[in-house]
Amino acid sequence: MKPVLSFLAAALVAGAASAQFDSGDFFVATSNGVYAVDRATSTTATLTTLDVVRTAAWVGVDHDNESAVAIVNSLATSHFLRLRPGSPPTTLTSLPIWAQGATTDQTSHWLIVGPTGSTSPTSQMLRYRGTSVVDPVTPVKNYNYRLSAITANDDAGDYIATTTTGGTLLRLQLGTYVPGVLASGYGSIVDIDYDQKRGGAYFVTTAATDNIRFRHRNGVTKFATWPGARGLVVDDLTGDVYVHDQDSIVKFDAAGAIARTWTVAAFGSIQSIALQGSRKLRGGLNNTSKPGSRFQVVGEFPGSPNRPYALGLGISGMRPGVALPDGRTINILPDVVTVLSVNGLLGTATQGFAGTTSTYGQFLASFSLPKVPSTFPPIVVAGVVFDPAFPGGLDIAPSVAVKVIP
Repeated sequence: MKPVLSFLAAALVAGAASAQFDSGDFFVATSNGVYAVDRATSTTATLTTLDVVRTAAWVGVDHDNESAVAIVNSLATSHFLRLRPGSPPTTLTSLPIWAQGATTDQTSHWLIVGPTGSTSPTSQMLRYRGTSVVDPVTPVKNYNYRLSAITANDDAGDYIATTTTGGTLLRLQLGTYVPGVLASGYGSIVDIDYDQKRGGAYFVTTAATDNIRFRHRNGVTKFATWPGARGLVVDDLTGDVYVHDQDSIVKFDAAGAIARTWTVAAFGSIQSIALQGSRKLRGGLNNTSKPGSRFQVVGEFPGSPNRPYALGLGISGMRPGVALPDGRTINILPDVVTVLSVNGLLGTATQGFAGTTSTYGQFLASFSLPKVPSTFPPIVVAGVVFDPAFPGGLDIAPSVAVKVIP
């Protein structure tokens, strides 16, 4: 059976990789610097050190450049840095705001948010490609809120931002970034991250109890309590939640039970954490969201080099997805578009939807965005690599939601 047909059968029946970091290792921003921490052994590599006038507000993963990126605030200026072990930090750009958090959009550009000043009650969103020091930083939206964090809403293709005053969750429309209130009254919210496995966002408040909560389509529920929690990150594939206070990182499983704790107090007060390598599918840097354009899909499965892969499209959402016997889920609701795309029946509309990964587990594919109105649902891209080393012979990835913006 051809790999492209095997993908559909597996779904229906079963229900340049970095040489410096391993999938699942931490990037940790502290008061003293930014570090890479091996999750298994707790050994550490220094990415950059900081002095008393510089504070790391946020750290993330730049998958396209196989590096860490960080927001560092110094006096009245914020900077966006690229970091790699063994190399000095590269200051990519200065930022005209007191930046607090960032996420990538569906074209792999950075959306950076933060107050317009260190004590300002208003905020601004910036858009930044982040590939070199000559890329411009573009202001895209002003807000009458003091924004503290932002995450991509994988299901809807838009974004959720949080505020430190009023405890508000804001849904930001894709393209216009106009805010709408999802929930409020949670005190001061300091961080948020989306969980594609469950289809909702975890967020952290400064409350004494029940300070870790989960926002889903039916409302907000309590998840766990961790005194002094400052931030979190969700493993896109497993749904595990990693919460940090000022000197430790705690792993919660999807049921809210503590599975493991890491102590990193020797490296200073923790400000932000990120997980390397949990995003195996993403949009390419040169993408647009315009109807009729081609959308490039980048695959990076470092654990599955030289293995057959397959992609599929869908327009019916991600839920409930395709449940696999081992408990994992392929986040796509199969429909007629899925059947056509995985069987290669969409002609030149899809390219590279089946093939073999490179020696680094990478591949490129693309598809044509249809000429549809903005009300058209997000296009879901799901992918698997066929590898006997993984449960059920499948190395799976979090899916990608692509919204067409006329």
